[in-house]
Amino acid sequence: MDEENKTPENEFTPVSPPSMLSFLSYSGRFGRLSFAQALAIIYAVPFVITVVSEWAPTLFIHSLTKIAAIVFIFIALISMLIRALVLRLHDFNWSGAIIMFVIVAILFATYVNIPGYWILAPFILILLLIPGNKKSNDYGAPSQKSSYFGLIIFLAMVIVNTLTK
Repeated sequence: MDEENKTPENEFTPVSPPSMLSFLSYSGRFGRLSFAQALAIIYAVPFVITVVSEWAPTLFIHSLTKIAAIVFIFIALISMLIRALVLRLHDFNWSGAIIMFVIVAILFATYVNIPGYWILAPFILILLLIPGNKKSNDYGAPSQKSSYFGLIIFLAMVIVNTLTK
C-alpha cells in the first residue's frame, strides 16, 4: 500500500464558514416558526416604508427615485417570499418547484379577476399550521427551534392591518 495516499482517520477536515450571502441560499429547511419569522420580516418592510413615507414625505424627492425604490423593494420582497416558501416546502420533503404551480394558479386567478391572495393566503396558512418532517430528509436535518417572537409580530401586524382598513 502507498502510505502517501492514505488519509489518517483523525485528520481534521476544515469546514468552510457560512458565506455572507448564505441567506440567499435555497438549501435547507424552515420550520413553522422560522417561516413565521420570515413572513413577519416580509410583511414588516412595506409597513415600515409606509410609516416612514408618512413621517418623511420628502424622502423621495424625485419620482424616478421613488419608482426605482418601489421596483427594487418589490423584487426583493417577492424573492424573499419565494425563498421562504421553498424552504418551508423542503421541511415536508417536497420540491420547491411546487411554487411554480402556485404562481401559475395566482396568475390564472388574476387573469379571471380573482384576487391572487385567495390562492396564496390559504397556501401560506396551510404551511403555517401543518408541521413538517421531524427527521432528516433529502433537504437536510430539521431546522432548529425558533422563538415565537416572529409569529407574535406577524400576527400583530396582520391584526393591525385588518383593523386599520
